[in-house]
Amino acid sequence: LPDWKHNFAFASRPYSLTEEDYRCHRGFLTVFLSALPFLEKTLRDKSIKEITVVGYSHGAALALLCFDYIACKREDLSGSLFGYGFGTPRVFKGRISKKAKARFRGFTYITNRGDIVTHLPFRFFGYRHVKKQQKIGKPGKYSMIDAHRPENYKEELSRACEEKREEFVYDG
Repeated sequence: LPDWKHNFAFASRPYSLTEEDYRCHRGFLTVFLSALPFLEKTLRDKSIKEITVVGYSHGAALALLCFDYIACKREDLSGSLFGYGFGTPRVFKGRISKKAKARFRGFTYITNRGDIVTHLPFRFFGYRHVKKQQKIGKPGKYSMIDAHRPENYKEELSRACEEKREEFVYDG
């Protein structure tokens, strides 16, 4: 229930954890900021040479914010910071600069085709993804709600990996 409360708190709020000011989803930012004091010491630890941030759904929105925070605070991790968002909702609102978009180079959006959550909050409210999504699954296979279920992400991701593996089999 608390997650849903934050999901629907989509009025934008200034986002200034990084060197640029832009706007983001208020609910996701509130949750991220509540977790940051518990993460910050580890995230800033220079002995850590590689970080991978992963999230699903609401957690993918938080992973995206965490990824951006790390990218700004740990420039030494350039090329060693990775992120994966499965079923990521839209987090940022309005125009995102090329410089800000460049920070997300190591973050991958993975979207099951038809997943309603990846279209929320709606684009007509000004929300957008910061980069193109990698789509898995067949169009129309699931309802918009079923496409978001974790078990269907797992199935389609396994299928996509298997298909890619077959592309690289050497027949000798």
